[in-house]
Amino acid sequence: MSPTEIKSLAYDRIQVLVSELPEFPNQDELRGLIDAIMGLDYEVSETISGQERHHQAYQRRLEEE
Repeated sequence: MSPTEIKSLAYDRIQVLVSELPEFPNQDELRGLIDAIMGLDYEVSETISGQERHHQAYQRRLEEE
């Protein structure tokens, strides 16, 4: 999956989370949303970084051959 696709999936998830909030969310609900978004941000960053590391290792193996 490309970084753009990963970010798109995270954005879709954020849209679902926001749509599930009541019309007038309370502080706890907003904090939960923020925590969920921060978790997705971390997950997206780690996924993309992992893919980049994997790609770099693959490139090094190709160069060594």
